[in-house]
Amino acid sequence: MALLTQWYIAVAVLAISFVTQETFVPTVHGADSSFCGTVPQQLLCTEHRVHSPDGFELVLHRLSDGTATDAGATPVLIMHSEFLNADSWFELTSPADELLPLLLVDSGFDVWVGHERATYWSHGHLSLETNDTRFWDWTWDDQAQYDVPTYLDYIDYTTGSAVHYIGLSQSATAGAAAATILRNSPVIKSLTLIGPTIYTGNTTSVILATWAFLFGDLIDQANYDNGYQNGAFNFTTAFPGITSINGQSPVAAALQIISAMRSNTWSRFAYRTADRNTQAYGVPVAPDYHPEDIPANVPVLVVYGGNDAIAPQPGVQLLLSRLRNVETVFLSDYAHYDLLWSSSRTQDIFLPVLQFLQRHG
Repeated sequence: MALLTQWYIAVAVLAISFVTQETFVPTVHGADSSFCGTVPQQLLCTEHRVHSPDGFELVLHRLSDGTATDAGATPVLIMHSEFLNADSWFELTSPADELLPLLLVDSGFDVWVGHERATYWSHGHLSLETNDTRFWDWTWDDQAQYDVPTYLDYIDYTTGSAVHYIGLSQSATAGAAAATILRNSPVIKSLTLIGPTIYTGNTTSVILATWAFLFGDLIDQANYDNGYQNGAFNFTTAFPGITSINGQSPVAAALQIISAMRSNTWSRFAYRTADRNTQAYGVPVAPDYHPEDIPANVPVLVVYGGNDAIAPQPGVQLLLSRLRNVETVFLSDYAHYDLLWSSSRTQDIFLPVLQFLQRHG
C-alpha cells in the first residue's frame, strides 16, 4: 500500500505541473466560522450547511459588503478545483493580484463560496464516518447529480434568484453536467467553465496517458473491487506547506477519470459489467452527458489554455462545437494550474469572467 500511495502522489505532482427543490433548514453560523476567518476582513461572511440527497454535508459561505444582499444582488456560486479547498480563491499570486470573490463583491454580486464534499471545510455525513468505505464510494458524477443541484437550489431558495455558476477544472465538469439535467436549468443563470475536464482523451501528458491506459486502470480497479475507497489522492499531509491543498478524492473518482481518458467521452460512472450499468442506469452502457442539453438560454463562458494537458485543447474545442450559446477566453501559454495560480490571472481570467457576468445580469 505504501508503493501505491507513492505512485498516486507521483502522478498527481507531475499532473499538477503541467434533486428536487426542497424546503431547506440549514445551519447558519456567523462570522466566527473558521473559514470566515480566512477571508478579507472587510467582507461579511456567514456559513450555511445543507445536505445532499445521499447524506453528505455541503457547506457554503456567503460573502458581501453589507449592501449587496439587501439590494437583491444576483448570486454567484464559485466552486474550487479538485484536490484543493476554497482557501485557494483567497491566495494572492502577485502584489498586483486581485481576488475573484472580492472583485465580484465589489461589483455588486451576492457571492457564495462552495466547498466540495469530503474536503477540509465540508467533511460530514448524516450517517457515515470517514473510516467507512461507503463514505468514499462516489465520483464527480455524484457531485453533478446531487451536490451542484443542492447548492443551486439552496441559493435560489434563499435569494429568490437564479445563480451564476463558476467552476474550475473538475467543478467545471460537474457544473456543466448538472446544467444538462432539465430540472436544474431554471436555477442556472450562466455557466463559467475554467479548464473544464470534459473530453480528456487527447491529453499530451505521457504520465496521465500511462496512468489511464495501464497502471491506474489496473491498480485503481483492483482497489475498488476490494473495497478500498479512502483517499486515492490525499494531500493533507503530503503537502503541508500549501494550505489550500487538502482535498481528498476517492478511488471511484480516479476510475471515472481513467474511463474518460481511455474513451474520450463525457459520461456517467461506467461500471465494469453491463449488468451493473443496467442496474444503475437501465441501459448496459453508462449514458453520456450531452453538451447540447445545456439550454440555449444559459450563456456559457469557457476559459482554457493552449498548454493544458489535463483539459487538452482538442477536447475543449470538441466541447465548444457542441454548446449552443458559448463565449471563450483562450490563453495560448497557459497550462492547467496556471488557470488558478498565474500571476496574470486578474487581467487574463478574472476580469473577463466579471465582464461576462455583467453582460448577462
